Amino acid sequence: MSDQRVKCAKRKCGWIGLESEMIQVRVSSFVTEGHCPRCNGHEFYYKLKPNEMEKAKTGAELIALERDRQIKIEKSNADRDDGYTLGELGQAAESYLAAVTTPDEEGDENGKSRPAWDWPWDKDWWKPSEDPIRNLVKAGALIAAEIDRLQRRAAKEGK
Repeated sequence: MSDQRVKCAKRKCGWIGLESEMIQVRVSSFVTEGHCPRCNGHEFYYKLKPNEMEKAKTGAELIALERDRQIKIEKSNADRDDGYTLGELGQAAESYLAAVTTPDEEGDENGKSRPAWDWPWDKDWWKPSEDPIRNLVKAGALIAAEIDRLQRRAAKEGK
């Protein structure tokens, strides 16, 4: 793996990063494929030319892409989200927001950022980024999931 900048070949994904950031999946004893970490696309990517940049996406576009990733990769879906009736999606969003607004300066025993005190799930699901925009995108996608959950509940109740 190199530090060559690459772009996912899937048009709707648009992920750009380093080749070394791709998920390495062994498909046989001799072959390993690079998969896009955003959409889990298989081995098809483009090497970027020097100074080639990704077209800037709006915050809303980044949040929509992250929500799509949560559904496809993390296996989120309406049934699963509808089970979070105690505010868990909002609490998780708040934790990612707190990682930006009040970052954990000390970290845990391994130096990894700790989740906020009200993180609703197992610590293994806490995956903050060093990039504040990425943490805000995760928070936004979790808020979108909570909005969808509340709208489905209101529709069921006839409101």
